[in-house]
Amino acid sequence: MESSPNLPPMSSAAPGVGTVLDGRYRLDALVAIGGMGQVFSATQLPLGRKVALKILKPIALTDGRARQRFAQEASLLSRLYHPNTVSILESGQTADGRPWIAMEYVDGVLLSHVIRHQGPLSVESAVRIVTQLAGALEEAHQQGIVHRDVKPDNVLVLGADTDQPFPKILDFGIALEAQSARMTAPGFVCGTTAYMSPEQTRGDHVDARTDVYALGVMLFELIEGRLPYVSGSPIEQAVMHQMAPIPSMSSSVPAAVRAVVRSALAKSPAERPASAGALAEALRGARSTRRSLAWMRAWTSWGRAALVATAAAAAVTGMMLGLGALAA
Repeated sequence: MESSPNLPPMSSAAPGVGTVLDGRYRLDALVAIGGMGQVFSATQLPLGRKVALKILKPIALTDGRARQRFAQEASLLSRLYHPNTVSILESGQTADGRPWIAMEYVDGVLLSHVIRHQGPLSVESAVRIVTQLAGALEEAHQQGIVHRDVKPDNVLVLGADTDQPFPKILDFGIALEAQSARMTAPGFVCGTTAYMSPEQTRGDHVDARTDVYALGVMLFELIEGRLPYVSGSPIEQAVMHQMAPIPSMSSSVPAAVRAVVRSALAKSPAERPASAGALAEALRGARSTRRSLAWMRAWTSWGRAALVATAAAAAVTGMMLGLGALAA
């Protein structure tokens, strides 16, 4: 799990490194700080298993909404089993009433780190990552859960420097259950502007297609090395999501992949793939098309080489026959 630099000191009243929670989890190191929680690498006792342990920040103890979201994340994660979703082990509460969640420890790097340090990914790697994330989100959507904050900062990647990266999505802290009461008031915007769908920036109703849009933004960014809509102002960026034309991708990107990205970035949810599963299927189709074209090009190249070799052999044979006739 990627560490966060320049971490601020913890409250003296908060559990710190060396503390054993509930007699079962020893906190080993503070590795990340999020909007409402702190994440430690920890050891599950007496098994000695390394885990990630997320604890509500001391400052959020009196924030009813933060406590509700923290509890909801534990509840939602307990229903998800997809291999590309970070899995929960259990949850509990510290002596001073701070809720915690014990999760599998993922020894990977944030996808945002990969983008910053590796630049644009190959089309194959980018499509592979987003296809897997779409599969994880499809399971969540089938459970009636909309993530609402799909972005590179919420994705850990194993094997980021290989040709088979394996991503895991995390942080369901602001996820929404489609059939439950809203955790945000109508018109309240929740999420990260750079990856928000047009309807999300307006504070309108969101569903699975909101997460599909965010995956489209991520796929564009992974391939192009830049966001589709860039502005120094979050408000201007939100307006761009709503009104700006969908930017073109490099002509070197296969047409089938460009078409899928464009459909995922459609302004109207009705024009996007109907589900994350549908997006994953479209991406698998695009990969298949790309491989077929590559195979055809290779076959054509081999065929041309074979024709040239055959012609050359025929020419040599003809020349030898001609020389034989002269000798006779």
